[in-house]
Amino acid sequence: MNIESIYHVFYRLFRRRRMRRFVETFRPTAQTRILDVGGTYYNWRYVDTNPHITLLNITETTIPEDHKAHVEFVTGDGTELPFDDHAFDICFSNS
Repeated sequence: MNIESIYHVFYRLFRRRRMRRFVETFRPTAQTRILDVGGTYYNWRYVDTNPHITLLNITETTIPEDHKAHVEFVTGDGTELPFDDHAFDICFSNS
């Protein structure tokens, strides 16, 4: 077993636990609009509801077809957000 496979086990464990706390704290619904700055759709697999997620990244992020109904991608810089005030209910960054 190499270090990357060990890291991957902990990565999933910590992400799952972090997202469980996120859901317990914010209680997102299918109507909740979330901006994820620098994120990927992988984090959102651990959320049971399907809130509307906007992923903002400098480089394009691939979104699987079965997630495109509630996840969209926007190219942009997290230091200069290209959105109006109050465009989202929650802003999130995993880093």
